[in-house]
Amino acid sequence: MKLITNKGPFSTFAELRFAYLKSGEDMGLDPKHVGSDEWDAGLLHASEVGYCPRMQCLRLGGAEKQVQANLTAANEALMFWVAYRIHYVTYEAMQWSGILCGHEVALFEEPWAGRADALFRPDIDDPQEWLYDCKTVRPNAMKYTESFPKEAHCLQLGAYASKVAAFDGVIEYVDRGGSNPPIECVISLEPWVVRAMIRMNDIEDWTHRDELPPILEETFVPHYRKARGKDWKELVSITLDASWECSYCLAHHTDMEGRTLTTSPCQPHNHKPLEVGKKEKGSWSFPVARHHSGVLALLESLDPTLPLVGGQDE
Repeated sequence: MKLITNKGPFSTFAELRFAYLKSGEDMGLDPKHVGSDEWDAGLLHASEVGYCPRMQCLRLGGAEKQVQANLTAANEALMFWVAYRIHYVTYEAMQWSGILCGHEVALFEEPWAGRADALFRPDIDDPQEWLYDCKTVRPNAMKYTESFPKEAHCLQLGAYASKVAAFDGVIEYVDRGGSNPPIECVISLEPWVVRAMIRMNDIEDWTHRDELPPILEETFVPHYRKARGKDWKELVSITLDASWECSYCLAHHTDMEGRTLTTSPCQPHNHKPLEVGKKEKGSWSFPVARHHSGVLALLESLDPTLPLVGGQDE
């Protein structure tokens, strides 16, 4: 997005960060300590508004967490460290260029918690503030940019916007590995504020019930592939997937092969992606008869081709 700053205009946050890093200045915003103790497991979190309410209710109820292997925990700790450095160099670049209005802004009271990444002014001469949210992702995530911005991330920004006078926001997806250029998604916040507030009320309501929210449903997932010699991606298959959230949820206990344990606090759908639609030589086939009508309905709603976005021209 276009940024008009005290240091000149920039076309992207990536270019702004680059200019700041080349300047050699130290703004002193780097966090002295950011640890797990700042994330209260006993509260609802705005960052989870778009995710599984069952997960949040299980956590609040004190469900036992999945025990992580040491190497997994070590890798997550490193990714957390890298992610926060990416966040803070962005805040420092905003501060250096004069567009930062606030960073790690606490917005909520109990039973909710949450901090907005940043409030900023895209145009130094315009007082209107925007919300900024940085999502650091694995390199493989850049293969699925047709799903950007993620609904859950828009709901998160909508929750923040319910507490500040911001009408627009930007979600920036940054490859933690540095293999792909970042992708910026500008969104209008008004519709997401309404949806986020409804979700927050629903989640709070579940916390007062004696039952848990339902498990997440399986979903049809479209798969696109770069067309050979073209500057677009084409739809090539559809799979029926168990929710990716469940594979990362600490209330879903699995064995070394990824199978759900009978003792797991949550027993969600858990299976490998099932191919239910495939395009070959210009025609679609449907290997699983019971999902034929559902796949056809999805095909009618999908774009058969999508333009390439940054980082996909392999």
